[in-house]
Order: sequence, then C-alpha cells, then structure tokens
Amino acid sequence: MPSIRLPGVYIREIPASQRPIVGVGTDKLGMAGESERGPLQIRAVTSYAEYRRLYGDPLPDRYLGHAVQGFFDNGGRGCFVARVASRTATTAMLDTGPLRITAIGPGVSGNNIWVWVTDSNAADPQRFRIVVAYYRDGVAAAAPLDPTSAANRSLPGFEAPTEFEDFDSLGFTGNDAAVTLTALARSILIRAEWHGTPGRPGNTGPAALAGALSGNPADIHDYIGGDRAVAGIGGPVTTGYEGLATVDEIALLAAPDEHAVPGLREHLQKQCTRAGDRFGIFSVAGGQRDAAAISEPHPPSTMGAVYWPWIQVRHPSDNTMITIPPVGHVAGIFAHTDTTRGVHKAPANVVVQGALDLEFSVTAEDQDLLNPRGVNVVRDFRGSNRGIRLWGARTMSSDPEWKYVSVRRLAIYLRESIDKGTRWAVFEPNAPALWESIGKSIENFLHSVWRDGALQGAQPEQAFFVRCDHTTMTQDDIDSGRLICEIGIAPVKPAEFVILGIRQKTADSR
Repeated sequence: MPSIRLPGVYIREIPASQRPIVGVGTDKLGMAGESERGPLQIRAVTSYAEYRRLYGDPLPDRYLGHAVQGFFDNGGRGCFVARVASRTATTAMLDTGPLRITAIGPGVSGNNIWVWVTDSNAADPQRFRIVVAYYRDGVAAAAPLDPTSAANRSLPGFEAPTEFEDFDSLGFTGNDAAVTLTALARSILIRAEWHGTPGRPGNTGPAALAGALSGNPADIHDYIGGDRAVAGIGGPVTTGYEGLATVDEIALLAAPDEHAVPGLREHLQKQCTRAGDRFGIFSVAGGQRDAAAISEPHPPSTMGAVYWPWIQVRHPSDNTMITIPPVGHVAGIFAHTDTTRGVHKAPANVVVQGALDLEFSVTAEDQDLLNPRGVNVVRDFRGSNRGIRLWGARTMSSDPEWKYVSVRRLAIYLRESIDKGTRWAVFEPNAPALWESIGKSIENFLHSVWRDGALQGAQPEQAFFVRCDHTTMTQDDIDSGRLICEIGIAPVKPAEFVILGIRQKTADSR
C-alpha cells in the first residue's frame, strides 16, 4: 500500500487468485528422414520452398521431401525436420589457410560444393570475400565460373548452381574473427571455423570441398538418432527422432520411411506413449492390394493412426507421377482441421490436396473390413465430384474409450494445456485457497472448451467436473506435498455412421 499523505485516490495492484489456462498448440509436425543435403540439427520450416532450399529434392525411394510437401499442400503451417544420415557418412571440407570450411552436413552431396575466396569488394586488405555454390548434379567443366559475376552468367559455358551465397567484407582481426564465423553460420551450405590463429585465408578460385562419403545405408539406429558429433559444430547435437523428442511444440509425428526401416514404427509408438503429448501417423506398406490380408495394426496403440492405400502425386523435380505413403498429406489435414475447426473435430471427410490418384481403388467392402480393424482409408469419390478424401478417423486401438482420433487428441490437448497452465502452483502453500484457485482455473478452461463444442452436454455440469478438496486427497497426501485434482470430461464423438430413417407419408398419416 502506498504511503497516504495527501487526499486523493490511491490504486494498488492485487494479484489474481485465479490464473487463466491457455490451450496448447496441436498442429506442429515432426518428421525424420533422408534428404539430398542439409544439416543434422533439428530445423523448423514453414513452407515446402524453404524445405527444398535447405534439404534439396527428394531422394529416390525415400519420402521425407514428398511428405513435407504434402503437409504444406494440405494446410500445415510448421514442420520440424530431422535429417537422417548414416553414422558412417563423412563430411566434405576445405582448408583455406587458417579458415576451415565444412559442408553443413555429411554425405556425398558435400563434394558438390565449390568455394571462391577473393579480395573484398571494399578494397580493404584486412577484408575478404567468400562465394559458396552448390551444384546438385556436379559440374561438367573442370571448374565452374563464379555465379555472382554478371559477365560470367552470359558466357556459353556457364553452369548455373542449384544454390549460391555471397559473403563479403569478412574480417579476421580482433572481434572481426568472431563476426566472420557468425556471418558464415547463416549459410545453408557450409560451416566455418578457425583452426589456429585467425588470419587472412588464401585466395582460391574455385576450389571444391572434398572427402565426403555416403557410408553404409542408414539404419534404424540412424533414424532413432541421439547425440552425435557434427563437423563445424562445437559440441554434439541430438539427431533423428530422439532429437524431435526434445522439441516441446511438436504434437504430431509421422514416419514417411517406416517401411524401409524395420522396427521404426514400434519405436515411434513407444515415443508417443512415453511423451504423452504427441500422436503418430503411419501407413500400411505399399503394394498391398488385398484389404482382407491387411491385419490390425500391431502393436495396438491409442496414440497413433494408420492409413491405406498410398497415393499418387507429381514429383516436384520432373513432374512425373509417383506413388508415396499418405502420412504427410494426412498430417496436413490434421493440422488444418485443428486450426480451423478445433482438435475435437475428426480429421476426415476432407479432400486430400495434391493427391492425383490412389495406388489401389478402395471399395465400400474394403472399408467394411478395415474400419473395425483400426485402418483408416483414403477413398476416391471423383465419380460424384467430391475428389479423393480421407475417409476414416480411428486410432490403432480397439479400446472403445479411445478408438477415435479426435477423442484421443482432445484428451492429449486438455492434459497438456492443464499441465502447463497450472505449473505456477508448484511450491505454493498446499491449502484450501490454492485448491479453490486451481479448481476454478481448470473449470474456466473446460467451460471454454465446452462452449467450443468439444464436450457433450446441454449444461457445463453435464460436460465436465473438477474436484480439488479433501475428497481427492488425504492428510498424508498433503503432508507429502501432493495436490490431487480429479477431472472428468465427456468428449464429443464423431458421427461416424449417419443413419437416416425414411418412410412414406400417406394422406391419412400424421
């Protein structure tokens, strides 16, 4: 209270007894896979164009790039990418005096990076310039021409690089040495480090990075990932799906290459269950035409869903038709439905954007077999002008409480939102005042969820209950520092079967 000395109005701020709970995001996707190039560190991309610039074109028989494109085509807004490369792959590098230049990631693509070290345009002997260019298919000539020169670009033998970067006015004295590394750290192609005393790199023009090998094929250990030393980085980075496990924003996981990596789906199911805050999206293996031969997903899980069949899309490089797993497109539909309708809306009966055809035609009889098994289908309704649609929204579990994707994901959303929204209460006095405050905060949050149509009931008391008092905890709980709150919800379930009764109306009927 301020000191009162003069007549007037005095105002003081009073902390609120209740703190609002804000719903967490549910639309961010995480995927790991092999790519043409790019860093091993987890990167967030917000468009397929950004992905392609960082990671290049999709590799043959690997589907990460196609899945990312499908995700954004179907309304996704943010995707975390974990590039996978064999642990035996090596990284290309080039020494230019005291400055060592290294490809941003391992693999033979690093050998297609060329570097020009020249005098700075500033005409300062204490400054230098580095041009970096990447040629996806290598170079036909013995050495490419500097792509930053307009005169070179008009020459008949000029080869245009896939990507190039120009870093000018770089220094090596005093603080400039650190500033140079900071500037080069913005590159999507290279990393740089001083080895020994910083100094003026010798002019090279052009010089190719060398020494990169692809190593053995990537296996499940590479996809799972973990702490790994990366050339040009001071310490180890966490790679693969283990790296994605550290990203709190991720709510969806997809595995576009699961069928090329035995055991990957099982690992991701465990990861989703262990984390409790993300949902897995999987597919039936390609080439399986007989619906009767497709068994129930194993092991069953409430934290994931599986889809069939694969879809046909245009390859972004040459426009040819290719067949890919639908998981990226499905994830985009999940994300778009979440942001436009809410996580309680089943991500189904939605057109799959970018899908030109299906690997196999799916009949009603096929779906009649697969729906009870927890296999969701992609159906072709183009005959009735409704396009190719996602036509199923069940989890990989037969548990009646958790068989619907929307119900399972709503529960995840509520749990995560309440968990993060009540963390302020830790170490507060465990007394009735705190219990009432937490209870009211949760009630207010669930009331807003009910108003949004995610919970059943004509009245709030029919939709949920919250108890946090002496009935939910004993004196021993209180003495042990435990605050226990019981929450019950009645989630809405999708109208999976719409049954219409039709009868004739005669003149004497009422």
